[in-house]
Amino acid sequence: IYTMQNSNPEALALIKETIAEGNSQQVQQEIIAMVKSCGAIEYTKEQAQREADKAFQQLETLPDNKYRDGLNKLVELAVNRNN
Repeated sequence: IYTMQNSNPEALALIKETIAEGNSQQVQQEIIAMVKSCGAIEYTKEQAQREADKAFQQLETLPDNKYRDGLNKLVELAVNRNN
């Protein structure tokens, strides 16, 4: 979505076509390169960390027990995963 919002019209058309119809591996690699070059990955990581911080704040209101610890670990896992 970030890439689509921050792309030129030609790139946007290519992305939409690929979503709708699928395309060759080469075209998919071009789109991956677009995602990386426009800063979408960094943007997404920042947004995920913001949401995780909100979750951690809310979890602090729960009793300190193994269940809260498990939820904290789940948030950490969601934000720190690589794929």
